[in-house]
Amino acid sequence: MAGSKDDNMIQQIRNKLGFDMASYNTINEEDAHERDDIPNPFDKLSLEELLYLRENNYHI
Repeated sequence: MAGSKDDNMIQQIRNKLGFDMASYNTINEEDAHERDDIPNPFDKLSLEELLYLRENNYHI
């Protein structure tokens, strides 16, 4: 039952962000300075979703 809740939360987060969390960490560090002008996609998430990501980062 808990797996379903986790799956729902992860899917909700993916839908709001517009990308898979695993792909977010693949940004080349050399290119990071070129992307400073884009808005933070995590601003779209609620506090509950942000706390979920912090506490359950192993699901991603």
